[in-house]
Amino acid sequence: MPGDRVLPVILGVVLYILLLMTYPWYTLTASVAGYLVFLPFSVRAYSKRAMREGEKVPPSDIG
Repeated sequence: MPGDRVLPVILGVVLYILLLMTYPWYTLTASVAGYLVFLPFSVRAYSKRAMREGEKVPPSDIG
């Protein structure tokens, strides 16, 4: 149920904001690293979904 996830999400956002206020550069570095780690997964998921829906997938340099 979505209602069960509200409190953990709010606590996670509060923790992230507190970390940004306390350790801004470490938090931003970790955020960017996490973003870069998940980029290939996003490209792959988009490609699979586009193929499933019959859309033409634009060529990518990622592979």
